[in-house]
Amino acid sequence: LSMVLPPIHVLPNLVTNFSSDHDSAALLLIPELELLPTGDALDSAAQEAIPAPTRQSATAATISLAMVSLRPIVLGLWFLGAAIMLLRTLLSFCVLRRLADGGHPMADSKLEATMLEARERLGLNSDIHVFLTDRRSIPMTWGIFSTYLLLPAEAAHWAPDRIRAVLLHELGHAKRRDMLSHLAAQMASAVFWFHPLVWIAVYRMHIERERACDDLVVATGIRPSDYAEHLVAVIARLQNHALVPSSALAMARPSMLEGRLLAILNEGISRQPMTRSFSICSLLIGLSITATISPLRAQVSTQDKPQTESSSEEGESSAQVESSKP
Repeated sequence: LSMVLPPIHVLPNLVTNFSSDHDSAALLLIPELELLPTGDALDSAAQEAIPAPTRQSATAATISLAMVSLRPIVLGLWFLGAAIMLLRTLLSFCVLRRLADGGHPMADSKLEATMLEARERLGLNSDIHVFLTDRRSIPMTWGIFSTYLLLPAEAAHWAPDRIRAVLLHELGHAKRRDMLSHLAAQMASAVFWFHPLVWIAVYRMHIERERACDDLVVATGIRPSDYAEHLVAVIARLQNHALVPSSALAMARPSMLEGRLLAILNEGISRQPMTRSFSICSLLIGLSITATISPLRAQVSTQDKPQTESSSEEGESSAQVESSKP
């Protein structure tokens, strides 16, 4: 992501370009700082007597040392943000574990028959663990190696068409392996929590993931208007549900409902999934763009480095000249 997204510098470029060699040059300039008069004791005549290169090199050394002292603070803030994001993910998995332990397995024959039908339509052969909970919960899916599906207890009383639409949508996440991309997005958010474009990309990924499952449901033969009605009914009945854990893939969120309904009812949208050749071509294009951008970023960084080196060398030479004067 750092090779594709535009960089956001937490500190000015002066700190990132200030290498260890330059730090030694800055230390050579520290005695000059002590010899320079400061404050009210320095009058205009004394300021004019000090050469301009010496003043500039001393100011640059002071600023660079101040910036370097901020590195531990910035690094500590980054670690704190990353730790909070990772703790949030860990706690969400614990909440999901408690929901699964507190639920009871699916024992309704109607639900079992509808589940088998949905798995056959999607061609899904992986293990699916279905639980019913007495809490007012939205249908949600999670799990990497095994898929866990949580349904509200009132799902046993839903109409067959509604429970079929819900199961097709949730099982669509398992068929597409969406939990892997969701976990990768959470890890990227933990590392680049300070980058706004990462949050925008994660949000857009979530929207497109849900729309892909909606297209999968409609592609199985369910009328778009009926599916939109089922989606609204589930949200309206469970709109006061508890906060969905961040590690789960919920069927719907009120904030995204309007855009999904418009996409479901749009008859001009193609519901067919991407072919393997199209996916491979997209991957190759992305890799080629990344390979093109990376050398350009490296070239820019190497161009900035000589400028910093030349400025430090000029400051050091001027300091040596001034020290040699009687």
